[in-house]
Amino acid sequence: MMMNKWLIIFFLLISFQQTLQPVSFSSAESESNGDGVLVYLRFSIAPGFHLQSDRPPNPGLIPTSVELDLPEGIYIQRIDFPDAEEFLLAGTSEPLYVFSNELEVVIRLVSSGSVDYPETVHGKLNFQPCDDMKCYYPRELFFESGI
Repeated sequence: MMMNKWLIIFFLLISFQQTLQPVSFSSAESESNGDGVLVYLRFSIAPGFHLQSDRPPNPGLIPTSVELDLPEGIYIQRIDFPDAEEFLLAGTSEPLYVFSNELEVVIRLVSSGSVDYPETVHGKLNFQPCDDMKCYYPRELFFESGI
């Protein structure tokens, strides 16, 4: 009976850790830039957590990426992530390259012709969160904001 109680507690802890959301969407802004629009997306990363960079050196790690739902005729020309920080996970010797605290992603949108740029951006942040001890399953954060 005591063993069943500990198994239930163990599975509840595992379940909680795998469903936590260590990232939140903060804001979006835009500005015209030549023949396109720059969209600045900002995300807050909870204390004690970090995200794999957009170009992790280990192919087994999940890169951070952004997807946008755009109207027909509007395209992503470029996505720029900030420089990643070097981080050493407990018990490892290979550094990870991560984002922590705040993440600002800059996306350059271009139009094919006379299509108006959207006033609202809908999208998804794909990421793999880690803390000082381990990395968690990949996550998705859906967001929507006026720009």
